[in-house]
Amino acid sequence: NSLRLLEPYVVYSNFQSLSNATSCQLKNMGFPNFITVAGGAPAMYAVSLYAVVHILQDGVVARKILPQVTEIIPVDQVPFAVVFLWVCVAEVISVINTSLIALFSEEGLDSAHPRLQKLRNENKFAHRSISAHENTLESFSYFCASVIIASIQGVAPRFAAEVSILAILTRFVYIVLYWCNAAFFRSVAYIWGWWCCAILLAVAALPQAAAYFPACGKI
Repeated sequence: NSLRLLEPYVVYSNFQSLSNATSCQLKNMGFPNFITVAGGAPAMYAVSLYAVVHILQDGVVARKILPQVTEIIPVDQVPFAVVFLWVCVAEVISVINTSLIALFSEEGLDSAHPRLQKLRNENKFAHRSISAHENTLESFSYFCASVIIASIQGVAPRFAAEVSILAILTRFVYIVLYWCNAAFFRSVAYIWGWWCCAILLAVAALPQAAAYFPACGKI
């Protein structure tokens, strides 16, 4: 089991080279730049899907994190608690961004035109933090929708909780990687979170998809 856990990371160790090689090959074949840049995207999504499915099938989150969470919150309430946590994370980043803008601006915080001040801000870290906040808000809509639809459709609460926890963990990683300017791995973290939402929706919409996840049969 410990060796199986390493499989996604072994794949990712060579993934950036694969993505770059795909883009270079397309460029050598005469494709336009917008196609060569996107050349590695399908591979990135495919490998990310493999990694997320592998983690959910192995039950890492269910064994390591879910028991501690369910000591505080009933398992069927965990996805909604994660929705609330997502909102809190977005608000915390907003406060951090406001503080950064006030810190790096000569005139302090412009409460009358805060969005214009954000655009005028020249600090790169603040720009990345603002982008992380905006993406967190954008991603919230489909994460929240996937949780609600899974609840309405009667997806096994334990599985919904597991996927929700994995989604918020990838969001935390995404934000930190954005702050650290680790663009490639930040994109990987984003796609992991996107696949969490997609898998939750797929299981809710297609009963056949539940067969791939043992936790779907557990209450």
